[in-house]
Amino acid sequence: MKLPRTITTIMIILVLAISVFNIAGQQHAEALFSGATDQACSGVNLSDGNTTCADSTSSVTSIVQTVVTIISWIVGIASIIMIIFGGFRFVTSGGDANATASARNTIIYAVIGLAVAAIAEVLVRFVIFNVG
Repeated sequence: MKLPRTITTIMIILVLAISVFNIAGQQHAEALFSGATDQACSGVNLSDGNTTCADSTSSVTSIVQTVVTIISWIVGIASIIMIIFGGFRFVTSGGDANATASARNTIIYAVIGLAVAAIAEVLVRFVIFNVG
């Protein structure tokens, strides 16, 4: 029963990595860009005194962040459903080598999909917090 232990280990590593990169990215972005938006907007000096450049940038960032979060939730839920389905197929394979291999592949591909989705979300959040 090495497969469930491997999956558990991978999931724990992914959760820790996402947490560390997310916290580090936010802290780095806050330290690096503190006041940069205000300085850029005040430098625009529109004739009517209205400096809304920060609002448009933050709205685009929030839209991208919301879309990425929704897609990540959908992929995460689909991956968990496929892991459960693969586990069910693994248990009900009845010792058939082909059915066991197929169920194992389903679980492995679902975990890989979950890992790719988690890494993609970490990269997008890193770019959003460091650029925006």
